[in-house]
Amino acid sequence: SGTVVTGDETNFQSQLRTDNAILAGVSTANNKTREEMRVITMVSSPISISLLSTFSNDLKNSTPFTFINKPRDIHKEHATKAQMAKEEQEAIESQAMGFYWPFTTTPINY
Repeated sequence: SGTVVTGDETNFQSQLRTDNAILAGVSTANNKTREEMRVITMVSSPISISLLSTFSNDLKNSTPFTFINKPRDIHKEHATKAQMAKEEQEAIESQAMGFYWPFTTTPINY
């Protein structure tokens, strides 16, 4: 049992992202299936992902799965957008040049 999952005819890179959760049916000792969820730590290739922790039992056969996207962090997205806008404005202002003629004929260059 390990944290690397190898898919069969999968395209993990187009379906999954780091911090998504994957749900798969895992066989129990009494031959029943229990759905377990694990967090994806890395999408390595179309057929390989790494998980934060192992499933309780190995998935020895092809196993259908579903996934849940990581919820968006709206507050973080807004803060990042505001910070980027601030940095862009500062860059524009630091490169601003112009000639200003106050009440004299000698230009002042900023």
